[in-house]
Amino acid sequence: IFRALDATVDGGTIPKEFTRNAGKSTRWGFELDGRVAATNNLTLSGSYQYVDAKFDDYSVQSNDAGRVAEAGCSEVVTVGDSTICQLVYDGNAPGRTPKHALNLGANWTAPLSTNYDYYIDVNARYTGKRFADDANVVTLAAYWRTDLRVGIVSDQIEVMAYAQNLFDSERITDGFLWFDYQTTSFQPSF
Repeated sequence: IFRALDATVDGGTIPKEFTRNAGKSTRWGFELDGRVAATNNLTLSGSYQYVDAKFDDYSVQSNDAGRVAEAGCSEVVTVGDSTICQLVYDGNAPGRTPKHALNLGANWTAPLSTNYDYYIDVNARYTGKRFADDANVVTLAAYWRTDLRVGIVSDQIEVMAYAQNLFDSERITDGFLWFDYQTTSFQPSF
């Protein structure tokens, strides 16, 4: 698994996720995708994704207090002169991997004049509940987001206005666990 994202906290950058070898995992799923021209002006689209994923063989050794607090110490091991914890994620779902995701879209495009077309584009997406981390400590709730774009387009120019999160949903869309070694905090993203 590869993830390389950074977060800025109090002027410093901390890794939100990092590159790590997760050993072995089983992932099974499917995706359905469709698009239809309902009329000369209206195009409808949609996709659905199902993923069932779990770690089969994923353990790491760490003496990082945050990771040990997050995953729990399954076994204390000695490496050289150091005593560290064996963290085991076997059977856990990969973080940020929802079982269900759905995207729906509608686009209306029509002539405005001989040289210009206008369009209205609405997209809604559903992301199912998922864990924020590989230790499966924090669950992120499912959410819907709807975006809108309207614009005028010609062969030479396009002018567009858009609204993200059209209905002003306050559901958390992403988050990660961060330990400051004194208090545990959950950092949500909207």
